[in-house]
Amino acid sequence: VSENTRETLVFILILLSFALAAASFVLHEGLADRFAPSRARLRSGLAVTLVLAVSLSGVWGARDLRERRGDRAPVRRAAEWLADHAGEGRVVAAQKLRVAYYARGRFVPLPSGTGSPIRSSFHRNDVEWLVIDEARMDDHRGLSEGLGDWLQIVHVESGGGRRALVLEVR
Repeated sequence: VSENTRETLVFILILLSFALAAASFVLHEGLADRFAPSRARLRSGLAVTLVLAVSLSGVWGARDLRERRGDRAPVRRAAEWLADHAGEGRVVAAQKLRVAYYARGRFVPLPSGTGSPIRSSFHRNDVEWLVIDEARMDDHRGLSEGLGDWLQIVHVESGGGRRALVLEVR
């Protein structure tokens, strides 16, 4: 499985193999003659279950194995860099929870900046780091103005025509 695919194919194949083995056992070995009148009903029920399992595996497997969104890759790599270099448990402001997950930090949602100033919101929540797509900086009033002042660029990840910034909050 490549870096750009989710690694669930193994689990799907294991579950599908188990379902096929169980169905085979029940149909060939597990039914006693005393269940003969209900055997046809049981076979049709197992067939429906098997068809449902195969079709759902096909649908969900294809969805799970699709390519990741390229525009998210730099942000993920930036968050992973932060986890490797700043350690776990840091307070990380971000637009999405998954960014703090990859940074192995405590998530603080990035405020829009329309209420109280964004800097005071960061200090109130003890935010130490900010990981953000550079193209999204202007979505939050006060961030661009803070660059070089109370926000220091520590690391930059690029890819897919995008740049993700790791910023230290001072």
